[in-house]
Amino acid sequence: MRFIHLCTYWLLAFICCCNYKDQKKIPISKEIAGENSLGSPIHLLNSLLNEHEVGPDKIVATFRADVRFKDWKRHFPEQMMECVAKFPLDSGREMTAEVFTHWAQKSYDQSISYVENKMNDSDLKDSAIIGIVNGLRNEQLSVAVSWAHEISDESIRYQLLESLATQ
Repeated sequence: MRFIHLCTYWLLAFICCCNYKDQKKIPISKEIAGENSLGSPIHLLNSLLNEHEVGPDKIVATFRADVRFKDWKRHFPEQMMECVAKFPLDSGREMTAEVFTHWAQKSYDQSISYVENKMNDSDLKDSAIIGIVNGLRNEQLSVAVSWAHEISDESIRYQLLESLATQ
């Protein structure tokens, strides 16, 4: 009787092992419901632009819904800025400030280079400067103040300088 039980266990173990090997060969879909499997913000933007009748509001909503959105703002700042150009202006300004807040902390020189070389006449330049000021205000207050003076909108400049003075 023990021999039959032992053979039964070995047979079950063998069948499970065979099933496990077969399951490993089944291709696993990389798309998970509710997530976009694309690897970077530019890939997502390109896929959205290839769809018919995609407006700026849908682009913003899709970006905000992606689980990697917060990481993209930190790890792909240049790509995010290219994507922001397709956002409505209000969302673009908000996003630009967020991207540059993190970017100035991570790589001050790269963020400044981007502002100086790629945002000369941009509607988003003041937002980028606000982000830089926010990113620097705790550790490099004097540099943040000098950047705040670069804001073209007088009322925003005044409010930002006042907030830096009361910090």
